[in-house]
Amino acid sequence: MKKALYICLPLIGAALAACEDSETAMPEGAADPSILTIIAPTLTSASGQGESEMPASAQIYEFVDGCFLRSHSINPSEESVTISTTSTTKVYCVAGAETGTLTASTTLDDFLGRTITSPDGAQSAPMFYAGASQLAYGQAEGMELELKRGVARIDLVCHDERVKISEVIVADAPAASLIIAADAPLADAPTVSYSRPLGDDFEGELTQAFTIFESAKPVTVRVKGTFDGDLMNFATTITKVSRGKVYTVTISGGSELKSEVETADWQTGDNVDAALSYGASAIRPDLSTIPDGVEVNAAENSVTIPALGTSDLSLAFLSKEPVELASLLGTTGDEITCTPIDPVATDSGYISRFAIKVKAQPKCAAGYDVTMMLKGGAHFHVDINVEASPYQIATVRIAGNDWMCFNATSNDPEEQIYLMDGMTVDKMYNEHFTDCVGNYFQYGKPNPFSPWTSNDPTQFADEARNIPWRANGKVPAPKGFHPASLAEWTALIPNNTTIPSSYMTPSGDSIKATVVTLPGTLETPSAAVNARNFKMRYVLFESITTGAKLYVPIAGLKANDTAEVPGMRGYNLDARTAYWMSDDRMCWLIDFKTLPDDVEGALLQQSRWNYDGFLPVRCVKD
Repeated sequence: MKKALYICLPLIGAALAACEDSETAMPEGAADPSILTIIAPTLTSASGQGESEMPASAQIYEFVDGCFLRSHSINPSEESVTISTTSTTKVYCVAGAETGTLTASTTLDDFLGRTITSPDGAQSAPMFYAGASQLAYGQAEGMELELKRGVARIDLVCHDERVKISEVIVADAPAASLIIAADAPLADAPTVSYSRPLGDDFEGELTQAFTIFESAKPVTVRVKGTFDGDLMNFATTITKVSRGKVYTVTISGGSELKSEVETADWQTGDNVDAALSYGASAIRPDLSTIPDGVEVNAAENSVTIPALGTSDLSLAFLSKEPVELASLLGTTGDEITCTPIDPVATDSGYISRFAIKVKAQPKCAAGYDVTMMLKGGAHFHVDINVEASPYQIATVRIAGNDWMCFNATSNDPEEQIYLMDGMTVDKMYNEHFTDCVGNYFQYGKPNPFSPWTSNDPTQFADEARNIPWRANGKVPAPKGFHPASLAEWTALIPNNTTIPSSYMTPSGDSIKATVVTLPGTLETPSAAVNARNFKMRYVLFESITTGAKLYVPIAGLKANDTAEVPGMRGYNLDARTAYWMSDDRMCWLIDFKTLPDDVEGALLQQSRWNYDGFLPVRCVKD
């Protein structure tokens, strides 16, 4: 059954000018609008009927004269979008892959060269879809854009009782792929290996054991286990992998082990994919309990769990024999549990259910995948994908490095500064300045001093120092980050730079640096600080090249023998600050200055600070 998205295409006139200065002219005579139909892939359901595999969300990109015009985020099954067309309009539809930022200067060649990569630790390449259409100017009868799968599929079949498979591995698979199909696969992609343990010795059929990116080079499928009781490590080669294909690897015995690889189309449109037949192994949503936020894809036997977790999900299967849980793969603790519920016999077969509980993701946690290995007449699996925590450490790429947007608070991800609901980094600094300052640290010690509370800095004096902040547990940075080094700071701004300033970094970023003083005075939990009427100031580094912005608060420093309010012998909270570097006792000193003509500025220079003094820390991604 064909699932289509209808998109109305009013026509516009002359082709756009150069990418960086695009203008559109209306035609003298209006042509009838065309209809663009997006055809989704289909899968065979348990009933044998073709069901649409239309993704829930997609991006549509318009290019005119080889230049990016605009994009649209849509739900293909529910929404439509207006597309302006000229004689050179090309339209691309992408689902399940991040294309990155496109601007008016993005060329079509640049877009066509963009790639998708397989996440670290994944058991398969991520499923994505892409399609393209050259729109014919003035064509009124309509056009079709076929949304195709961007990956290939590997199935495993073994019906020989003497062959028991405990693990299947795909080696030398590409770790990246072009998003938009080209004449040839990505030539220089690194390779990756995928492994799927099968719990008890496997025998039967494993549909969609892996999804992999296309490859012009051979890919190896290796099965481990036993053959006639002897250890087995048997390899099969797929000489070439094309997107949208199914490669069925059949393992059998005889006098010796042998294998056969059959290739078939992973069909699209009205053509039902007869090779894909989960049959009784497909999840039955109508018999399952699916709470709000949980998404079940019965066609792919996959479940997506939101970061908040779930406690009342149950998955049901209808089969001739009861289904049992063979193993739960990919868990590292008790973050997810799967409890079998006694099967129920019906006239149609056995209804087998599994109660699944997933804990809420802690802050900063990445998404993860778990595989339910099941058996009930045949082995099959269900992929459970748990989404990443919505609280991720905000970063910005500028001057060749990925900087944390806020100062460090400790090495605990739960204690970092996260964007408030509905807030941007800019709004956080301009409306919640105090919440952006973070904590202060003595060099080489992980113990934080908060400028807004009555911490006693002497309580940290006996903490063993670890220079230069490299031992686990001693670095005041969450996992995956480190205090910026001298090299990273100077890559952002040269030593002895007076701000305002504009300059070019070694990475090729054109940077504009200014000092911003916010209206009003600092409001903090500390009455002593309030009484000083400090200003709220930050240094703003803005990349003219990319538009990226990095905010660095001017938020004081503290000698070990001063009061709890950050400041040092005549230098107020808003007049001087310094940031520790990972290099031994080095810091980046920022002195606020009023320049000629009452211009607000600052001098930035490398310096040193007493080991026992307290300075803020800004971190960079490893």
